Amino acid sequence: MKKLTVFIFLSLLLLPLSAKSKKEPVWVSNAYNGYDTAKYIAACGSGKTQDDAGKSATAAVSSIIRQNVNAEEYVSQSFSSKNEDFSTYLTNISTSTNITDISGLSIKDRWRAADGTYYARAVLDKTAAGKYYSLLISKKTIEIETLKETALAKPNTFEACANMIKAYKTAKENDSYIELLSVIKPEIKKILSYGSSAEIAAETQKTFGNVTVLINVSGDSDSRVANAVGAVMNGMGISTAPASFGKDNAQYVFLADLALEDVDKPADSDIYFTRYILTCTLTETATGKDLLNYSATGRQGKLSRNESQQSAVRAAESSIRKEFSAKFETLFNTL
Repeated sequence: MKKLTVFIFLSLLLLPLSAKSKKEPVWVSNAYNGYDTAKYIAACGSGKTQDDAGKSATAAVSSIIRQNVNAEEYVSQSFSSKNEDFSTYLTNISTSTNITDISGLSIKDRWRAADGTYYARAVLDKTAAGKYYSLLISKKTIEIETLKETALAKPNTFEACANMIKAYKTAKENDSYIELLSVIKPEIKKILSYGSSAEIAAETQKTFGNVTVLINVSGDSDSRVANAVGAVMNGMGISTAPASFGKDNAQYVFLADLALEDVDKPADSDIYFTRYILTCTLTETATGKDLLNYSATGRQGKLSRNESQQSAVRAAESSIRKEFSAKFETLFNTL
């Protein structure tokens, strides 16, 4: 009994020493220790805190996947648009996919070194991730087909355009998932009923091309503002025509009024100022519903009244090409 007491006492004394001198786990230097490289992707990370180490390990796995995705010869049908503005518009459409947020990825091990540094091992289960992304791609494909059908049900309308833009955005998200799947489980081949995101882009451009907007701007003697409006819409592939052609030929009419006002000129000043006031409304002819309202005002000063008026018209024209253009593009996010 006395020997047992002494043994327990010595064991308790040695316990803290043993904990401090614990050897570094094998997985810190070999992330794949205990995991088959054919079934898993593993990586280690370190940091000053446990949370930092976990984030570092997760980022390391994401980096491995991203490098492999970039190395893949991912082929898709190229899309070229005659309308540069439309191509830019599609290019600027953002998606919600995030390479750092990967399904099937989790922290499996943690360890703190004697110097206080934290270590973590992140492991991705390829089988679990492959099943998840395969199902997600199928789900997104159904969404795209539904959006296309909805667009076809309302031809020659901005609603059809909005639905096709949503379809394109979803197709771009699917591109990311397909790229991930090609790295995680390359043996899983997905055949997409809609073809590719490039084909959806081409269909979207065609949908925009089927829309016609009639334009009329009062007070615009040189048609500069009307031409600017036409350029904005034509750049998106939309057809335009003067409102005098009749409302029966189009689903939409753009009506605007440009007013120029002289600003009182001080007697001791050589500068003439002209204020412009521009008000615009884009209306759906069938329902009379206003889809978009836009207004702009400002003043321009020159050495003669005529020059200040011309400068004011140019300023109104510029506001259409910049501010109105940006607002018009957002219309398709609200329909």
